[in-house]
Amino acid sequence: ELHVPHHYCGPLLERELALWGVQSVIEIQNCCVSHLMDTKSRLVSLKKFENFFKEEMESEPLLLPEGVEFDDPLDLDPAKAHGWRRRVKDALAALRRRCWKILDHPSSSFPAAVYAVILSVTVLYTVFSFVASTSDRFQRPMSPGEIAFYSAKHPAWYGNHTNTNPQIKVDWLTFPDWIAFGVLTFDFFVRLLFCKNKLAYFKNNYTIIDM
Repeated sequence: ELHVPHHYCGPLLERELALWGVQSVIEIQNCCVSHLMDTKSRLVSLKKFENFFKEEMESEPLLLPEGVEFDDPLDLDPAKAHGWRRRVKDALAALRRRCWKILDHPSSSFPAAVYAVILSVTVLYTVFSFVASTSDRFQRPMSPGEIAFYSAKHPAWYGNHTNTNPQIKVDWLTFPDWIAFGVLTFDFFVRLLFCKNKLAYFKNNYTIIDM
């Protein structure tokens, strides 16, 4: 006697039995053949429903809001319009994945490795600039105009300054500081643009340190 467990896929089992020369409808017991026939019947009904739904979608006219007109004939064809939008969506998704690999996976490609090196050098420079600005070797005397400017801008810091020779960071460190600031700002917004989960991005420790 040939019985079939009800959790088996009916059409798949039928193909397997056919490979062994077993006629499923004839040799399977009556208590189990109904399960096989019910599965085939449901598949046929589902196929008919899919064909009917597809025909309805193709024959249904495109309803536009009042006052809305399309200049592009492509927009008047629902199938073509849907395909065009899908292609654009897929292209943008692929672009986002490629850009995110460059941003977050340095070993994925040569551009990703170059970007990681640039970002690492920028971060190291910012640390060096911050530390060097506290050393006398990387400071210069402030001009009278700078003293007046900073005294007016930060009176609590410079208004009662008793140092007769105030100093400030040397000029050749200031311009690279702006470049480093631009690179890090660019990295922050580009990652925000291409990341998949914005909330997870803001919760990331790297993002918190970057901000």
